[in-house]
Amino acid sequence: MKTYAIPGLGSLLMHHQLVATLGGLLVRIDPELSFSNDMEFMHSVHDNVMYTLSVEIPCSVLDLTHDFVQDGMKDAWKSFASLVDRFWPEPSEPRNQTYSSMQKDLSVPLLQAQKAPTPIQKTIDGNEYTIHWRLEGTDLKEWIKSKLLYVIKEALYISVQTYLTQNQGLYHLTWTKSEGYQINYGQVIVSQDTGVRFLGSYLTAKVLIFGKEHEDQDIRIDFDVQAIKIPGSIYKVMENKLRAMKFTPSKNEGKCGRFQGDCHAIFSDTNMSPHQKHELDIKINFSMKTFIDLKALYYIKRKRDTCTIFIEKSEDETWVLGSTILRAHSIIMDNTGSDIIYHFLPPRQIEREMSQQVNA
Repeated sequence: MKTYAIPGLGSLLMHHQLVATLGGLLVRIDPELSFSNDMEFMHSVHDNVMYTLSVEIPCSVLDLTHDFVQDGMKDAWKSFASLVDRFWPEPSEPRNQTYSSMQKDLSVPLLQAQKAPTPIQKTIDGNEYTIHWRLEGTDLKEWIKSKLLYVIKEALYISVQTYLTQNQGLYHLTWTKSEGYQINYGQVIVSQDTGVRFLGSYLTAKVLIFGKEHEDQDIRIDFDVQAIKIPGSIYKVMENKLRAMKFTPSKNEGKCGRFQGDCHAIFSDTNMSPHQKHELDIKINFSMKTFIDLKALYYIKRKRDTCTIFIEKSEDETWVLGSTILRAHSIIMDNTGSDIIYHFLPPRQIEREMSQQVNA
């Protein structure tokens, strides 16, 4: 049995982690520039100057509206896919998430070879990670034009999904109560036999929800999305159940978004433990060894007596596991080879957090 023989979280890892906000990952630029939006950023960049970009830990989580941020990251991911097709055209077949034609240590964006940025790597626990890039001002403008970088409230960001999938490395993503979730350059010991290999565009699994099994479901993991997105036919069933509990769509989310209502209508026992069964529990089975046990408590957020269901309708029939999934399972993302492999680990503190949340 092959394992990742790497130490668990400790003081060492505190210096090797990123904190993801709703805006994505904060990017520092040297020399520093002054700007408040994408256009001002473009005008402040000098074509022949060399710039260094670094992903860093933000000082605080910005107060950002959900729709604005999600749209920005969605545009960034679509633009990245467009650049791949432009510079490395391939036959119209399912594309591997770690593009085989890509330089092994090259992140985003995929510019023409003569314009490629210079990645600056750091070795942590035996694995190399790209945390800086050096590039000329003309190329930096292309990053902004292509929305691979974007400005939010005078700060520069890159989407989490773009960074993780296009920078080879071994990442440990874990939920934290105060900061949302962290991306650690360091991992716990886990058997590679329990991993789920990301082949083509999706993972495939059997999903158990509302007492019914759904075979061969397409599953996608997207950390730029916050909620769990489910196929329309299943969303309709959940909508009917929630409306019967007097839950209504959140004003900010629209007809395909999250529902809100009285917590007592959905949890009769305010001291409910994540181990207790609930009719809204979801189980995703990838294999006999690998599954996601998504208890209702993990995707329902309580604020006083109001509960918000972090479930949305998928744009297609694909399940999309957003960052909320980290409340149920920490994830090791192995992006060191030709395919991405995911390992789902029990989180360390979620049970205590859930207990505190329900009693809030």
